[in-house]
Amino acid sequence: MIKKILNTLFKKKEILFLEDLNIKIVGDLKKVNSSLTLDGGSKTLYLKDSQGNSFEVFLPYHKITKKGFTKGRMHLNNYPIKVRSKEEAQLLGQLSNIIKKEPKNSMVRDIVNFVKSEKYIEISKNIEEQITSQKENNFDISITEKDNVSYKTIDNHQKAIDLFNKGELSKIYLTPLEFGGMEMPMNILYVPKSTQMQKKEFDNKVEELLMKGQKLGYSASPEYKGTSIIPSTLTINTSGESELKKIINIW
Repeated sequence: MIKKILNTLFKKKEILFLEDLNIKIVGDLKKVNSSLTLDGGSKTLYLKDSQGNSFEVFLPYHKITKKGFTKGRMHLNNYPIKVRSKEEAQLLGQLSNIIKKEPKNSMVRDIVNFVKSEKYIEISKNIEEQITSQKENNFDISITEKDNVSYKTIDNHQKAIDLFNKGELSKIYLTPLEFGGMEMPMNILYVPKSTQMQKKEFDNKVEELLMKGQKLGYSASPEYKGTSIIPSTLTINTSGESELKKIINIW
C-alpha cells in the first residue's frame, strides 16, 4: 500500500529534464494556445507544465533567407531539437499525451505526425547540409528561425529599438513599473515575444502574492553572449515571505 502511494506521488511530480537544452518540465504538458502563421504553415504551441511554467514548441514550415533554413526543425523555447534524439522522443511523448487527452487537437497531431515521418528526416538532412555550407562560408547562423533575427549581431540599442519598432522584439522592464521600477534605459530590455510572455506570467504570480499582503523582494538578472545586448538568459527571483525563481532561456 505504501509503495503504491509513493508511486502515485512520484508520477504526479515526475520531472522531465532535457539535458542538452537545460530545460526542465514538471509533470505533463498542457496546451494553452496555438497559432498558425500564414507563411505556408508554421505552427506554434503554447504549453504549460503542472507547475505553470510556460513552454513554446515551434515548427517552421516557411522558407527563410540564407541566414536560416528551408522548412523545419522542431524547436522548444527557441532551441532546435536534435533529430531522433532522446530529447525529441521525450518531447514527442509529452505531445502524444496531449493528443490522448484531446483527440480532436489537430495541430498537436499534425506536429507529432510530421516529426515522426521519414519526410522530416529528409528535410533535416538538408538543413544540416545548409548549416555546414553556411559555416564554411562564414555566414552568421546564430538566429532564431521563428523570428529570423540574428541576436548575435544586435550589439547596440539602436538596432534593438529598430527591431522593436518593426514588431520583431518586445520591450520589457527588469523591475516592472508597477513594482517600483523606473522608466530608464538601465531598466529596459529588448527580447523575443515568448520571453516577454514568460516574464509577464511570473510577474503576475508575484503581483498576486503582493495583493495578499506578502512582503517580497524582487530581482531580475540578465546574462549576455559576446557583444550582443539581447540577453541569452534571464533569471528572476523573489525573496522574503515567498521565494520564487524562474530562468528564461532566450537564445
